[in-house]
Amino acid sequence: MKRYIVLFLLLGLAVMAFANPIMIYPIQAMWFTTNDEAIFQFSQHMDNAWAHEVSFSSGGDFYPLPDNISIDYPHYINASQVFPQLGLERESGTLYFRFEEYEAYQFTWGQGNEVDLRPLLPGQAAMIIEGGNGLHQGYTWVKCSTIPSPIEGPQDQDAVQLNIHVQLENGVPATGVPIYYDLNNWSAGSTDEAGNFQRLCYPARCRFRVKDPLTEQWIYDTVNYPEPGDTLNIVVTVSGTANQDPIAPAAFRIYPNVLRSTEGTELRIECEKTPGAESFLELYDLRGRRLESRVFNGSGTYQLSDLGMGIYFLKLTDNGRVLGSRKILVLE
Repeated sequence: MKRYIVLFLLLGLAVMAFANPIMIYPIQAMWFTTNDEAIFQFSQHMDNAWAHEVSFSSGGDFYPLPDNISIDYPHYINASQVFPQLGLERESGTLYFRFEEYEAYQFTWGQGNEVDLRPLLPGQAAMIIEGGNGLHQGYTWVKCSTIPSPIEGPQDQDAVQLNIHVQLENGVPATGVPIYYDLNNWSAGSTDEAGNFQRLCYPARCRFRVKDPLTEQWIYDTVNYPEPGDTLNIVVTVSGTANQDPIAPAAFRIYPNVLRSTEGTELRIECEKTPGAESFLELYDLRGRRLESRVFNGSGTYQLSDLGMGIYFLKLTDNGRVLGSRKILVLE
């Protein structure tokens, strides 16, 4: 009878998840004692009968909760004593947990860029929470700096201050540059007029990416593992921004914009704007590296350096401000 009741509850959760996708994790939190013993806290949704339908593994066999262990609120167990065969260690490890016949959940900690969290320091707990701060989507493992009883989640002092500053090569702030989170093309926001993007986020695995607006290549793509209360200061340099192009396309022209490497690199450049004393033509490759810079003396013929086959960008600047950029294709 107990099995039918559990299956009925799981079926009900599956129906609710289809209408409003959610995930119910059987384990809500985990930490290590001063004696390096692992403690599990079951989710608040679990009762004693349901908890006994959960089994655990560290990469091998799955072990169910013994019948003689009773789970009462707030649902703690000393996993090192109950499951010594798991061999859980503070420095690194993988924990799998699942309902008897359903897909296993996974939590990893240690070093490298594929784990959920860095090693759990004394006094720290790992907790699974639902995203909602504009950065972490779905459910995320985060660190908590304290272990209250029962554990409720990250406290105010655990918040991580994220500061990303994007600038041009001359140090001028780059405004309106999108900041991407994780591997998708979803933007968490854009830099402000001072070139800054600031957020509070969880002490959890976070991967931030910045694409050069001029070359459209990823120039910053780093996985960070901030500790509770940390401040992340990230500075990214781009070669230009999409919103710093006040010259209309018809007012800044280059031709031909398709060259052959065997026929030279002479270009005719026309610009309706009168050049200033600090006007320059700058040539970049697809990776955003500046290959050459020369004074722009106005419309005329310019001889570029020898270029191999590829895509290049010619940027016109005036006193450090990007006025326009055009793409050049060099064929073999």
